[in-house]
Amino acid sequence: MESSTTFNVDHAFDGKQLLLLGSTGFLGKVVLYNLLSLRSSVDIVLMIRHSNRQTATQRFHADILQTPLFSHLKDQLGAAAFNLALSRVKVIAGDITLPKFGLDHLQFTELANDTDLVINSAASVNFQEPLHHALKINTYSIDNILSLCRPRSVPVLHVSTCYVNGYRKGRIKETLDKPRHMDIPQTRYGHYLIDGMLSKMEEIISSVRQAREDNDKAFCQKMTEVGEQVAHQCGFNDSYTLTKWLAEQRLVNRRFGCPVSIVRPSIIESSCAQPFPGWLEGVKVADAVIYAYAKSKLHSFPARKNRTIDIIPVDLVANSCMLAAAELISDSAPSEVNIYQCCSGSRNPLSIQTLKDAVVDVAQHRHHAYTKLFSAAPKNGLRIIPPFLFHTVMSAYRSYVGLAKLFNPERSSKKLNRLKTAEKLVKLFAFYAAPDYRFDNSKLRELHQRVSISDQNRYPVSPDELDWHQYISQVHVPGLNDYALGGAQSNKASVNQAA
Repeated sequence: MESSTTFNVDHAFDGKQLLLLGSTGFLGKVVLYNLLSLRSSVDIVLMIRHSNRQTATQRFHADILQTPLFSHLKDQLGAAAFNLALSRVKVIAGDITLPKFGLDHLQFTELANDTDLVINSAASVNFQEPLHHALKINTYSIDNILSLCRPRSVPVLHVSTCYVNGYRKGRIKETLDKPRHMDIPQTRYGHYLIDGMLSKMEEIISSVRQAREDNDKAFCQKMTEVGEQVAHQCGFNDSYTLTKWLAEQRLVNRRFGCPVSIVRPSIIESSCAQPFPGWLEGVKVADAVIYAYAKSKLHSFPARKNRTIDIIPVDLVANSCMLAAAELISDSAPSEVNIYQCCSGSRNPLSIQTLKDAVVDVAQHRHHAYTKLFSAAPKNGLRIIPPFLFHTVMSAYRSYVGLAKLFNPERSSKKLNRLKTAEKLVKLFAFYAAPDYRFDNSKLRELHQRVSISDQNRYPVSPDELDWHQYISQVHVPGLNDYALGGAQSNKASVNQAA
């Protein structure tokens, strides 16, 4: 017999209207795919920021509907059912960084009165985002979302990241915790008092702006440096993770009765099953290193071979969002803030060595099948070197290149470019490849057990049975080539030209 807390996803969403923020993003598209696949009547409002070249509706058609994701959904549902699902989608132009999202009073009031749930997957995931931009997009936008939700206590599902835990070590639970390098007051409700931190950051931003008021480019460059410095001082790797941690604290602090759940993914990569294996958009964390190796621009990387790199397929993250969202609007909606970490390291860890072996296996034996990724087989292997040794070798290599430049400038220039590529990748991503932590997802697993059996099968959330070597070599690398780098379109064009 099922527990009284069991709920059904389709039933939870039936008759509801939800606002989806971030629908043009990688994860947002897969969440939208799941919502359109529901066997219930749900109205979906997509808030999309217009650009100078395209309206919000034009972006919806170009950036969302024309992707392989939704062509696949149309094939799965059939044209009639697909068009029926789309008829329940409304696109509005808005910007999460603006008060009332930039809407007029009537539009904002109507949206607030009609919305039953907000799913926020909008964010800047640029690890080198200037601090003032990262705060505006990732942190202060929470205020605008809550201004819509608080009058009617509308639930909020917020997508964060496991890496809000920064430099903390050991087992990382699904809780609110302070940064490792900070001594900051905590309230009895669990969140931390961040107003003082934000005030200091705003003072720094204001000071830098005044010094560079006539040069916006110089200001942004300086704010990128400042963002990195402030993040390190606070116990984070980059401005992205810092501002996402601040967003969590601000959301919990200011929710004032709004039910809130937070989904924290680890490193999101290509889908393992749904809508089809290998769907990927953009070059993600691990992909930047894979791409540089594939182009013979990187031959070694600092990491510990037996350490875990926590990768999670995007469909499992989207499924987690569906369950957490359904819980928020079901009869068993939680009164406390729930945090769900969507990760792989706690039950089925992927080692750096396994990742490296799978990529090298493709490079050596099947590179010719993925011509967008591999121009040719990489000339050298990919060496995983302990971080302290890597930096010693890099320092010596830089001295060697500097000396060699005196005798062969052209050849040395190529070596210098490879060195700069390696140093840039290490600066951005080495933190994610040399962890001293293991993310726990016990609460997410418990949530998964509380939905109906059919929904458990429909929305898996953890890659317990995934063969990582097979996933990387036969699913992820092909997806990186075909979808993130456009290889599928190139192959299609070649076939059309031949015909």
